[in-house]
Amino acid sequence: MDMTFGEDGLLYVAEMDVRSWFAIEAGVGEGGRIQACDPGTLHCEVVASNIPMLTSIVFDKEGNLWATRNALIPGQAEVVKIPL
Repeated sequence: MDMTFGEDGLLYVAEMDVRSWFAIEAGVGEGGRIQACDPGTLHCEVVASNIPMLTSIVFDKEGNLWATRNALIPGQAEVVKIPL
């Protein structure tokens, strides 16, 4: 769904739902996850999971990771800080 590089050089990748976007539509979604991937080794590690309708991620100037969740539901969108 989205990706961004962190100051640590890792590529952070956001998946809307671990099962698929259609799982959300069917009401059987498990939530999204964020993985930190090393571009050199291609090794990825899950850093956050079970995020409902994860749609975007970004780092702020202080290096904090933020994500949007429930952004596809009118009136329920939230921006949340992701602890690393």
